[in-house]
Amino acid sequence: MAKKLVISIQNTEEISQLKSCQMQWTTLLNESHIQPKLLRHALQQVNYSLNHLQTAA
Repeated sequence: MAKKLVISIQNTEEISQLKSCQMQWTTLLNESHIQPKLLRHALQQVNYSLNHLQTAA
């Protein structure tokens, strides 16, 4: 399922599409059962990246 999401992210053309992917990515990360510290870091990276794109647009 993550591979499908990565392809969706690569094919996005608008920030609004990325926001939808962000929600799906967050869900996948939460369901991945990775260590809480790694989960927090991954979620921070996803959120930071999207915020950075929004301010650059």
